[in-house]
Amino acid sequence: GGYRFNLNDSTDRKVGNYWLLRPGVSFAANDRTTLSANLKWTGKNPDRIKGKRVGTFASDTYADFGVGYSFTNQTSISVDAQ
Repeated sequence: GGYRFNLNDSTDRKVGNYWLLRPGVSFAANDRTTLSANLKWTGKNPDRIKGKRVGTFASDTYADFGVGYSFTNQTSISVDAQ
């Protein structure tokens, strides 16, 4: 998970803070192949212009699935789809 705190700058606009959660699971299908599944949830607080909120809290949830393959001990590839 994560949280991004946006600091005020010299403008009248303050970008809303951002939350991120990304739980997932991976397991080995065999000695060279790994399968994975993740959920990604993001939430963003509303922006502020001259101290007034613009918009509302917004959130999104995505699922992605992936497969990884190891060609050698030093070479592998991983592909994810959302």
